Amino acid sequence: MKFIIKSSALIAALANSLFAQNFTADLNIAEDSPQIRFQDTTSGHDDWWIHANAGRLYFLWDENDNGNWSGEDPWPLYFDGRKAHFSTDALFVDGNLDRVGIGTTSPSRPLQVTGASGYVLRVDVDSNIINHDSLIEFTGRDSGNSHHRYAGLGAEIRTSTNGAEKGDLWFATSSSTDGGQTVERMRIKHNGRVGIGTNDPTHKLSVNGTIRAKEIIVESGWSDYVFEDDYRLAPLSEVEAHIAAHGHLPGIPFATEIEQNGAKLSELVTLQMAKIEELTLHLIEKEKQLEAERFKNEEQAAEIAEIRRNHSQELSAILDRLTALEN
Repeated sequence: MKFIIKSSALIAALANSLFAQNFTADLNIAEDSPQIRFQDTTSGHDDWWIHANAGRLYFLWDENDNGNWSGEDPWPLYFDGRKAHFSTDALFVDGNLDRVGIGTTSPSRPLQVTGASGYVLRVDVDSNIINHDSLIEFTGRDSGNSHHRYAGLGAEIRTSTNGAEKGDLWFATSSSTDGGQTVERMRIKHNGRVGIGTNDPTHKLSVNGTIRAKEIIVESGWSDYVFEDDYRLAPLSEVEAHIAAHGHLPGIPFATEIEQNGAKLSELVTLQMAKIEELTLHLIEKEKQLEAERFKNEEQAAEIAEIRRNHSQELSAILDRLTALEN
């Protein structure tokens, strides 16, 4: 059964005729693989078709203007039960599982995006809207079914195209103490710098707070130059004078300088190691001096013992003579 309707008068007549019948629907087409064609007589405009086949409902268009959709592929849209397929499954909606797939017909999450290569997801702002941020918001609901975003629980990933923040990417979270507003926690600047607790990092990584780690590896020079033959090891008296005059060890920054500008960890550790090595050299020298003093003391003790032994022998001889004279 086929109808070709070309005028509104015929549509009205057909509608009156159809609606006068005892159908359970306003329009009932009972036929194997039925089709409805929407023919646009405007030059250059494609025709559209609605086609039911094998339990599926297809929406197609006459892309090649040959008066037939047969073989036209891809289909812009078709329904398979509670599943909707868009343009060779570029977009897929599973009404049974309440899931949406982009680039996949088997999404495992409420939204799954699958790309073959390159870009997979892009978040953009309407081209007519200037100087506005693009953002992704994450929210949930608590046990009382309250929306977390307004209960002070949520997160955002945001990027800006405005002013000095152009190209920045930042991450924000909120808690019940933030009054329902997200607070920026980390930012990646357009120049590659990363800030945690600060939105204006001045180094590759700037952290406004404490850091706890199992291990930190710092690549830098080292202080073994202290052991070179031409290195001048300042005598302790000179170190003492420097401390008395300046209040810190030679070569170590002032406390006010560290407080104002911070300290480079690699340089500070190297300086500290240099002072440890200098102290070690002083201890070695002191040990040599002590060893020399010990050896000298042993020699003197041996000489004293020899003197005492000689004196003892001489005294014994004198006593023997006195005893002999008395007899």
